[in-house]
Amino acid sequence: MKQTKIGGLSSIVLALIYLVGIVMQMTLLSLSSVGSVQERFTFISENSGLMIAWISLLYIVFGIIKLLLTVALHDLIAVHSGYMSRLVLGSGIIWSTLVIASGMIFNTGLLTAMQENSVSLFQWIETIHSAIGGNNEVIGAFWMLIIVIAGFQFRLFPNWMNTLGLVVAIGGALTMVPAFYNSVIMIFAMGQMIWWIALGIYLLRKNIAYAK
Repeated sequence: MKQTKIGGLSSIVLALIYLVGIVMQMTLLSLSSVGSVQERFTFISENSGLMIAWISLLYIVFGIIKLLLTVALHDLIAVHSGYMSRLVLGSGIIWSTLVIASGMIFNTGLLTAMQENSVSLFQWIETIHSAIGGNNEVIGAFWMLIIVIAGFQFRLFPNWMNTLGLVVAIGGALTMVPAFYNSVIMIFAMGQMIWWIALGIYLLRKNIAYAK
């Protein structure tokens, strides 16, 4: 399978994972009516099988698939700029590593907290999980920003895709500021999902030269 096909399919799969994750978060795993840490721990413990499956998909599987897309984009950009392609590869590997580690920590930590019936341990696990894989999207924003800059500079993608990617990257960067987080996180998530679909379709339809 050509690199364009792998990259295109990976990009679309990432969007589908996001979609499934958001739907589950709003329905079966909704915590909107859950207040205290104790209540959250009880709810998640009662739905631990579904929660572990959701985390595994949204973090571990996501991280692996995103690595496939990262390598494809690295090779695409390397034709034009070795420096920018290495930045994409490096930041993409860091992002995938953090996301995968975040998912593994949560799943293992949840099982341990359940065995010990420890709300405090669960709270620590939640904090670590959020810190490295949830409540700060700066690494993902940087990864997208490099791709967008390369897209503009080397005319790799349509301008509307580059513009959308730029808006999404800025939204992701702003998640570093706690006061802005709730306002921009959905811009990052939904915008990135649309960008991934567009990118996937573009890569699947185009015959693009790659570095060997």
